[in-house]
Amino acid sequence: MTPTLRSLVSIPAGLFGMPLVPFLIWSTIGTAGWTAALAVGGHVLGEQAGAIDRWLGPVSIGVIGLMVAFYLYRVLTWRKGD
Repeated sequence: MTPTLRSLVSIPAGLFGMPLVPFLIWSTIGTAGWTAALAVGGHVLGEQAGAIDRWLGPVSIGVIGLMVAFYLYRVLTWRKGD
């Protein structure tokens, strides 16, 4: 979602006549900030991958189990014409 919002910022800048040089400066600062934040976040999450997997693995299996159970319930209770 963030890259989409970053690319849409040029529309109001153009509509309100923002000068090119300040737009390029602010856009570069914003892009560099988001890129740095995503890189740092990825690095931190990468270092914690084992801890995340220990917690998220069972939760994921539980969610998938609930989805399969709901699907089977719908298949078994489905009536043609409903």
